[in-house]
Formats: sequence, structure tokens, C-alpha cells
Amino acid sequence: MNNAVSGTCTGDETVHDSASVTCNASGMTVTIPKCAFDNMANLDVSSAFLNGPKSEGNTSNAGGDECKGSLVGDDYIFSSDVGTCGNKIANNGTHMTYSNAIQAQQGRSYGVITRMRTLMIDFSCEFDLDYTVSLADGADTTLTNIELDMGTELGQFEVTMNLFTDDTFSEQVTGALSLNVPEPVHVEIRNNDLTIQMKKCWATPSDDPLDSRSYTFIEDYCGDDLEMNIFETLDVHRNGQSGLGRFSLASFMFNGAGDAAIYVHCDVTLCDEDTHGCKPLCDGSGGFEESDMENGTEESEGASSGTRRRRRRDAEVKRLSSHPIFLHQPIRHV
Repeated sequence: MNNAVSGTCTGDETVHDSASVTCNASGMTVTIPKCAFDNMANLDVSSAFLNGPKSEGNTSNAGGDECKGSLVGDDYIFSSDVGTCGNKIANNGTHMTYSNAIQAQQGRSYGVITRMRTLMIDFSCEFDLDYTVSLADGADTTLTNIELDMGTELGQFEVTMNLFTDDTFSEQVTGALSLNVPEPVHVEIRNNDLTIQMKKCWATPSDDPLDSRSYTFIEDYCGDDLEMNIFETLDVHRNGQSGLGRFSLASFMFNGAGDAAIYVHCDVTLCDEDTHGCKPLCDGSGGFEESDMENGTEESEGASSGTRRRRRRDAEVKRLSSHPIFLHQPIRHV
């Protein structure tokens, strides 16, 4: 392999000044110029690998070549997907954090002396359910033990809202949707990484979600009792059960609007089923259903052995709005 740099190294390049981190829902990538590694002197970066952050204490490469860096042009690229190369995932109820470290060890220790040189570059990405990097150089110059904290990168999950032709959700509506009241509106909200929780959904006669004229049909993660159980005009198919949130609602008009349009809006949160119960109970308890309790979570009174309740945590809320749904009120002459 030719490890020569196509440009010219000044000798002043440092990881602190030149490294970059990019992340998305599927993984993380760290890019470090070869010049910066060369300036670390007696460390061979070709042996560096990913296998979890420093706090995990993993000092060997369990993932093989896929977890090593690749020299692309004048940069070393370290990439890892979620669930590989020791990526650590943490969830505090409001943020999801991925963390890992680039590390290497060279040399040996024997007897009372050591010639072991180490490299440790910690980095992480935090998702609210774009980019700030803070590096702190903590080098031990005696043995070239290099520890860098590349701080926390802010990422973002993608959430989409779409309309469908019926409650099988197999055919997406393209273009304008026109309905005769009370033909149903079928709405799907999707995220490919975490579980969708529809916290609140409402309709307005304009595209402004803060319009003073509005009608709320999902509140505090649960469907309106009148709509669901009395009028039977709302069906919440999925909420807090997967990466899909789905509901069907009988269309309506705002009084005095005549032929008009409505816009559907939803506030959603993202939930990690591995660490939190995500399905709302909707029994007045204000909790979520889960079969295994988190450490330090109290079980509410009256919970059965198979279903437990825990209090909700505040979570980052994302707001989505639909395109206009054009409505017509059929008039029949008899």
C-alpha cells in the first residue's frame, strides 16, 4: 500500500484541529488526515481499530478488518454501523447517544518497565430523538499515550408522514387527496430506527398548526374517547408498537367552512423499545406498557404480573403536518 500523502504536510496538523465526525441514524464516521496521524510520531495508525469507548475497557480488535480505518486519499476513514465494532448505545429517555473510540496499542511491557504506546480517541453522537465537535488533547508525552475526546456530535432521525388510500396502508396517496365527508383519512407516520409514539394529533382548516380553529383527536398518546368509542370514527391502528404510527379518521369539515381543506398535524416522540416501554396504556394511568422493568422504575398499583406501568419521561417532540385534504359535503335532494 502506498501511504504517501499527495499534498504536503506542514508538521502542524493535529487531530484536535483537523478531525471531523459525521453521524446519522445508521452509524458514525470519523475522518482524520494522515498528516495528523504522522505527527503523532511513533504510532502506526494502520493498526488502529474501533471496539467501544474507553469506558468499556475493550483493548483488542474483535471486529476484524471492518473495524479498522481505511486510507482514502489523504485521510483515514473509520466507519461503523450501529450494532457493530463495539458501538455503545445509551438512552436517557430524551436523547439517544452512540459512542465509540479509535484505539491502538503498540510495544510491550515486561517486568517493571513498559514500552507500550497507546492511542485512544473517544467520540459520540447524540440524537434528539448539527454539528459540534469539542476536542481535548490529553497526551502523555513520555510514552506517546494519546487520549482525545472528540465530544458529542448532534444527529437527527428522519420521521415522515404520508396519506394512504385505505386502512391496509399498501398504496400511498400521490398528489392531492379529495374526499367526500365522512370518507376516512388514513395516515401513517414512519421512522426506520426507533418506535413511533403519536403524542398529539389534530386538524386545522389552514396549514398553520397553531391555527386558533383546531380539532384534537389524539391527546397524550391516546385517541379521543368520543371519536373512538362513541362515534366510532377514529381507529388508532398502531401507536408505540413499531416504527410505524397509523390511524384512520372519518373526515369532517369545520362549521361554516363549506367546501374546504383540512390539514392534519401530529406531535411525535421516538422511543427505544430495548430500554423503555413504548405502548401507551390509555387506561387513565398516564403510563406505558412494558413487560420488563427498568432499574429504578417503580411499578404502579394495580398493575398485573404481565403488564407493568411506568411514568412517562419527557422526550423530544417532532411535529409533522400533512398536505391539504380537500373535502366536499355531498348534498342530496329528495
